[in-house]
Amino acid sequence: MQGRDLALATRTCGQQGWDGALFGIHGGHVNVTDGRHVYMRGAVDVSNAPLEEYTLMPTHMRSRFAVRELTEWEPAEPLSFTKGIRTMRMPATPTWMNPWQHGTLLFDLDNDPAQEHPLRDDETELRMLQLLARRMRESDAPRSRFGVWGFPSTVNRPRNTSS
Repeated sequence: MQGRDLALATRTCGQQGWDGALFGIHGGHVNVTDGRHVYMRGAVDVSNAPLEEYTLMPTHMRSRFAVRELTEWEPAEPLSFTKGIRTMRMPATPTWMNPWQHGTLLFDLDNDPAQEHPLRDDETELRMLQLLARRMRESDAPRSRFGVWGFPSTVNRPRNTSS
């Protein structure tokens, strides 16, 4: 994770090259905002799998990993922020909320700040999907999760093939 001061990010939205923030919870929707829109990408099927954990220290927020969790770990390649140190990769327990049940959602914060009325806007969704994919790549998101959310690790605008 790369922490950023959200108060500063919201004040500089659209300025100084800031074009969006990636956020979410492990196993839930993967989300991105550009300050105007919020795009919440859900899993493409109910399994929401594979779901993995990558760690340098086998602890949860309030407890150590159980012995059964540690029996399946394997070494993974270093992430950009682990200073060349390989991580432990292991299957993760699904969270209490599966994003598949809610699907993918897009909201316009200017017109719907409470995020109660999802938009259907293909052009905005494509732009937000491209931002999401870029932010995920910049954050070293596991390649396996791109497939869970139904898009390749590189998302580009389709070329115009008409003459």
